[in-house]
Amino acid sequence: MMASSVCTSSAWRRNALHGAATAHSVKNTRKGRASMVTPPRAMTMTQQQQQQQESAASSTSSSAELSATEEDEQPTTSIIKKTIQKERPRVDSNNAAWVTLNVTDVPTSFGDHLCLVGSGVELGDWDVLNSIPMDFIETPYPMWTAKIALPPRSIVEYKYVIRCGWDEQGPFNWQGGANGIIATNFAHSDATVNDRWHGGHVDEKAEGALVAATEVYRAALQDVHTEVVEIVVDAEGNPISSGDEEDAEAAEAQQEDEKPEDVHVPQWAKEAVFYHIYPQGFFDAPFSNLTHDAPVTPRLALIRDYYDHFEKLGITAIYLSPIFEADTHGYDTLDYFTVDRRLGDNALFKEIVDELHERGIRVVLDGVFNHTGVNHHAFVDLCVNGAGKSHFGEWYHVGARTTDFSGWCTVDWDSDLDPEQHFNKVGRGGSRAGPEGIGEREVGFAFDCWEGHSSLPRLNHSHRPVREHIFDVARYWLTEMGIDGWRLDVAHEIEPEFWAEFRHVCQEAKPDSILIGELIHGNYNTWTDNHLLHSGTNYQLQKPIWSSLNDRNYHELRHALLRECALYSRLTLLTFLGNHDVTRITSQLHERRHVMLANAFLLFARGIPCLYYGDEIAMEGKAIEGSPERDFPLRRPMPEVVPQEGLEALDMTSHLVHVRRSVPALNSGELNASEVSCTQETLQFTRRLDKQVAVCAFNCSTEQGHHVTLSAPHDCEPGTIFVDVLDNGRKKYVLTGDRVLVPAPEPPKPAAGSTATQPKNMPLPHSHPVCLDPCQVMCIVSECPPELAKVPVQTVKKQSYKKSPAPSVGVAPPKAAAPVAALPAAAPEAVAEAAAPAPTTETIEDMKAQLMAENERLRQKAAMLDLGN
Repeated sequence: MMASSVCTSSAWRRNALHGAATAHSVKNTRKGRASMVTPPRAMTMTQQQQQQQESAASSTSSSAELSATEEDEQPTTSIIKKTIQKERPRVDSNNAAWVTLNVTDVPTSFGDHLCLVGSGVELGDWDVLNSIPMDFIETPYPMWTAKIALPPRSIVEYKYVIRCGWDEQGPFNWQGGANGIIATNFAHSDATVNDRWHGGHVDEKAEGALVAATEVYRAALQDVHTEVVEIVVDAEGNPISSGDEEDAEAAEAQQEDEKPEDVHVPQWAKEAVFYHIYPQGFFDAPFSNLTHDAPVTPRLALIRDYYDHFEKLGITAIYLSPIFEADTHGYDTLDYFTVDRRLGDNALFKEIVDELHERGIRVVLDGVFNHTGVNHHAFVDLCVNGAGKSHFGEWYHVGARTTDFSGWCTVDWDSDLDPEQHFNKVGRGGSRAGPEGIGEREVGFAFDCWEGHSSLPRLNHSHRPVREHIFDVARYWLTEMGIDGWRLDVAHEIEPEFWAEFRHVCQEAKPDSILIGELIHGNYNTWTDNHLLHSGTNYQLQKPIWSSLNDRNYHELRHALLRECALYSRLTLLTFLGNHDVTRITSQLHERRHVMLANAFLLFARGIPCLYYGDEIAMEGKAIEGSPERDFPLRRPMPEVVPQEGLEALDMTSHLVHVRRSVPALNSGELNASEVSCTQETLQFTRRLDKQVAVCAFNCSTEQGHHVTLSAPHDCEPGTIFVDVLDNGRKKYVLTGDRVLVPAPEPPKPAAGSTATQPKNMPLPHSHPVCLDPCQVMCIVSECPPELAKVPVQTVKKQSYKKSPAPSVGVAPPKAAAPVAALPAAAPEAVAEAAAPAPTTETIEDMKAQLMAENERLRQKAAMLDLGN
């Protein structure tokens, strides 16, 4: 039901009832930032009630007036009582009532986003800058959605507002009509509100009744939401502040101006480049493990063949998808303390962790703590003994009816068998059936399961033994096995309060461990903070990376970057192009040349980059939507032989990783929204750390070059030299007086035998745009590390077409047939030239001079021939 309140002015009232009011930001000088105009909403009490209270308070305080003396006259003062809104802390998410709001028919355009704002600190206290951004989803139908924590058993007013871009000074549009009203239920309850955007005609009669009802509610709760305070005023009624109050206000303003503390991430993780391995696919393990009696196969040992590959690639951390004993894909765990028999055992895994640590590579495991498999010992006991008798009856969310939860487990007891025998007969986890066909002798229970998968019953994290079980698992792998952290499956589906306690346990076990939650929808700040998870998976950036390339539309990616700067500037998120759940980037992109652009963006933008195994060699794999085998193409084993395209991709990816690790500005530098610019097919952003600056520019056009103006921050000194670390010649650029980067002029070469030195202060060239070739990336770095600034030696690799076994790193030269058939026989001179070492810079200059002299000689000879004719 929708309700409204008395508005603070007639103008606001008209805007509220007859359409969306467009508001613009006004400057709040005390806070030192732009503060948005508040929406049409009610006062705490009616103006008449306020005036009556102030008048009564003023009349009773006349005895408190100060008398002025003849020697030192002082202005007459008095004390009045004023009713103000009580300050209330944000509700604890562990004791909150959860509400999901869905909105359809919202008239947003490209670059717009819908936000939720309202009464109470949870909804931003009607300040649009503190509003809650909503997520846009396309299935089952287009709508905006957000899940919020609100105080239990309370009434909250809210409204939707469209923000145009992420600029604090940008315009925004309020939804028309009365304010929405949410009446929350008890703590831990869930409710859903389905709204439609409306900005046109509104039934004023109906909304007038709602306004009146809201006033009655407010009047009844005056003592709860408000308090009366005493204020000293002068003869004209203006408040007089004491020095202490002014100091307190100044301290408050200073506190508000301070930037919130960034969420801490261990330094090793902040500087890491992760490599994601799905073990069952990587090592070509069988899919099924349902018998639980197969011999242990040490497939994990095969990772040793890839150690050199990891070092060449430059990765510094490995994230392993689940390795625990499981029934099938690894996310249906049956034993959290044991390595899956299809992969090896605990002793082998401990050896591998130690060996990787010796090479400077950290290890992070995938923790699936939202649900178990049906063969986990707790769920087995629940099925055998029933929900009422099992010691694990509270480990899962269990109900008595099929409608209680989305999973349904039935156990048809056989009178001739004891419970354990019956359980072995019907199969672990019981038989799966719906409400039909349930007979008198069948005893069953409903249980909550992850996304309707009855093989994945959800754990009850509010039950203390469940928590202690998970905490023991975390301690064991961190301390006994030596892992360096956890990637936490579907972390966004578990209450943040649980992760706070999990964080404490892990910090005690290993202080520099990392916790990365799988976060997809919602506001990532809900689960990441200095007492919660360190980081999360940045799904909200993954899609714009490939989508902007396919559409040749960098505006989409720029919008995603601005959104991230606005919402997640405190966070260091795990960024990725692919994983075991999404189509591989090589198959996702329409143009093969765009793969390098996507990898370059991943490694040069903010966040902790994570490469999915095989992407570095251009492996393909497209999800089969709607099929039980949807993910199989994404989880294939590493190939024994890699084609030439894969080897070239490996070389380029390795160089991009090397650049990121060598340039501190790319590793840990800031990325400011004001330094992100784009056109349809070009994108440019700046990363900086201390005095080092990296300017990154991209051209996604496959057909034409684009001229771009490369700019640097205003605090950079003119004359600063930048080096393009992706250019084979390491081309240099210089910063002009108007903060534009242009190609640096080459100093004049002294004549042979001259001892003259090069001039120190060469004139700066005039500003002009730089041309980006099709599918080109530029990364221009100031204070460039010497190893990157050095021009690489160009060598021609001698290819052997003799078939040889695959090397231990898992890559091999291309097969002989195709290259031999495609290559013509080379002349002896060409072979000798190819084998010769690459010329140095001095040799190139000498060759240029010789060519110019030869050209001049030929020109003169041609002129003489013309004269002779």
